[in-house]
This record gives sequence, C-alpha cells and structure tokens, in this order.
Amino acid sequence: MKKPILFFSIVLILILAISFYCYINYQFNTNQITQTNSKYQKYDGKSFKGTELVSIMNQIIDDNTKNNIEKDAKGQYIENETNSITADIYFKDNEKTYTIETIYNSGIENFAKNYSSQAFKCTKIEYHEKTNLVKYLHFEQI
Repeated sequence: MKKPILFFSIVLILILAISFYCYINYQFNTNQITQTNSKYQKYDGKSFKGTELVSIMNQIIDDNTKNNIEKDAKGQYIENETNSITADIYFKDNEKTYTIETIYNSGIENFAKNYSSQAFKCTKIEYHEKTNLVKYLHFEQI
C-alpha cells in the first residue's frame, strides 16, 4: 500500500518540478525578448537627431556581430529566421534609401559629420515570426 502512494507522490513532484522549470524558462525568454526589443521600439514613430541614429546603427551592427549573423559578398547582413536585424535609411535629400551596412562601410564618421543635426524618424518595425525579436527597422530623414 505504501509503495503506490510513494510512487504517485514522486511522479507528482516530478511533474510539478518540470512544470515550474518550463514556466521559469518561458518567463526568462519573454523578459529577454522584451528587453532586446525595447532598445529599438523606443524610437518607433519618434523623431531624433542623426547622432542618435549613429548610436542605433552601432547597436544593430554590434547585435548582429554578437549573434554571428553572416554577411553576403557586398557586406550586407543576411537575414535569418531568428535574431538578425536589418535597417535602412531613406534620405529626402537625394530620395534614395541606403542600408546601414552601406553607410557603416563607407564611414560612419562621415555620416555623423554630415547628418548629426538632421532629424530622423523610425517609420517601420518588423519582427521575426519565430522569435518575435525585431528584424527590420526603417528610418526616414524628416
């Protein structure tokens, strides 16, 4: 009589422990996603100076580097399904759109020198379907 009760108690404790572990893991992942996305979402729909855009570009390059995102032959980051971030900037001066890698590779110092006092706005954010992490940002000169 004691053996079945002991067996069911052990099984119940294991089920509770596994459930608790899964819940804690889910909470941790949700917090990580929220924390990662918040550093980009705070710019959505808001205007800011070019100096701030330089910081955003550096953050994107840094995140892609940390996440080991591959580059193509032109030096552009290749989008993956989980944690890559791409961004581009539309310049009203010449009505062209450039990727941040193009600007970064041509010399971010030149961009900072020429556009530090210009106003920009984040007009679009897209997310990865699998992870809900930010995957694309679109900025426009205003």
